[in-house]
Amino acid sequence: MERLGLAAALVLLVGGSAASALAQPDDTIVVLNTEVGGIAIELFPDVAPNHADNFVRLSEGGFYTGTVFHRIIPGFMIQGGDPLTAQGESTMDLWGTGGPDRRLAQEFNDIQHVRGIVSMARSSDPDSAGSQFFIVHADSPHLDGQYTAFGRIVTSESFETLDKIASLETTNTKPDDWESARVVSVDVLARSDIGDGLLDLGPPAGAGGRAAPADHQPYRNEALGIRFDAPAGWLVQEPPKSSPEVPDVVAVAPGPSQVNPSISITAVQAAGRTLEQYVEEHKKQLDPAVELGQLAILDEGFGDVSGRSAYTINASGPLPGGEAAEDVWFTETTFLEDGRFFTFRYAAAASEHGAHYDDFVKSVESFEASAPAAPPPPAAGPGGGGNGGGCLIATAAYGSEMAPQVQLLREIRDSTVLATPSGAAFMAGLNQIYYSFSPAVADWERQNPLFREAVRAAITPMLATLTILDRADSDHGVLAYGAGIIALNAGIYVAAPAAAAYAALKRRSPNAVHLV
Repeated sequence: MERLGLAAALVLLVGGSAASALAQPDDTIVVLNTEVGGIAIELFPDVAPNHADNFVRLSEGGFYTGTVFHRIIPGFMIQGGDPLTAQGESTMDLWGTGGPDRRLAQEFNDIQHVRGIVSMARSSDPDSAGSQFFIVHADSPHLDGQYTAFGRIVTSESFETLDKIASLETTNTKPDDWESARVVSVDVLARSDIGDGLLDLGPPAGAGGRAAPADHQPYRNEALGIRFDAPAGWLVQEPPKSSPEVPDVVAVAPGPSQVNPSISITAVQAAGRTLEQYVEEHKKQLDPAVELGQLAILDEGFGDVSGRSAYTINASGPLPGGEAAEDVWFTETTFLEDGRFFTFRYAAAASEHGAHYDDFVKSVESFEASAPAAPPPPAAGPGGGGNGGGCLIATAAYGSEMAPQVQLLREIRDSTVLATPSGAAFMAGLNQIYYSFSPAVADWERQNPLFREAVRAAITPMLATLTILDRADSDHGVLAYGAGIIALNAGIYVAAPAAAAYAALKRRSPNAVHLV
């Protein structure tokens, strides 16, 4: 195999930035006195000086007095700090949209979002924090490195109060008994004023770890046992693993685009296979798409750098939607690590591929793998109930007469589409695009019943046409039917949901926590 030039640089998988200093709290303790108990918060000005100073300044000025913890998701977090909540029911429709005029630049750090950590809410713009903050109710590693952790709660009463507020009944994440979630007063005290009530918690989890470059944000997934640096400001998502072709992690660039640049990671157990064997299997899956002109291989090869062997392929293909659509360029790098094959896939419109190529290289270079943690019990999605996930179609259909149609669609996919090499290749490419926006739409659907109904209406004709895949009686027939259907439904399946996702994100508060 030929040795790659530029592509070989992608396999420089070396760690190597200076460790940050251990996060140490200062002498200031901010106590939020609520109707159900006090929450004492110590701050970490050494890793988030501007956020810590902002929180103390607002607390001393009475900004938080009278506000409500307006967004409650048990098993995840409670969010407060919106001044509009102090006005009660008269502004309830606007809860989550308020804040001061001043915005803070991000101070992302290595502190892990474990239970009790206090972190700043923001919009998709990383430099948009204002006054809203959230307290982590249960460990949420998917937030690590994407939100500025600036403190933690430090007394037994604080944890009890956190649990009481998290257990309040809610409607669309807003507390029904919102008076019980109200901050009635705020005290800014010295550590000595708390006395023996402080818990001995030690350094915060993650402090002292590797810092990401200034233009990147660290991402950690304990369940997968992986860590890498995603481009700053990109939305990192974990799509539900409905099939092997669905990536485990997807980072998507913000902003409206025909296809937003994205970087995904897929992990596959090696099961005794060598990298060369795995690559041959992968290439066979791509062959039908290449033969039909759906995919063009630009270059490929193995590279061996710093003792690590990796296979990189550059390819291009048309975006579903007709000849006028711009081609999508893909770069894939696969390597063997910790008994698993990891594939980094970078996808972008041809005109934008070069603009974020260096971001892709940095993400691959920063990658670290370790033994994955035992899978945690399934947690309720945003809004609770466990009926969520990252698939906008499944979320829209849940609990409706459309649910059997979606189940039929899945059965067709598993028994017909994925049973053929060309079908598997087709679904792999489609999922790359689909899961770049689907979780954002699904999140918005779960919180807004009217929006969910609108999505149901939009996907109804798509479900009807997708069922004709069952008529395909050959490998080539699957790909032909599939390509034709996606072209037919491009406006519904790709353009409309992508626009809805962007609009949903824009409608959210500039200070809102984005759930990923």
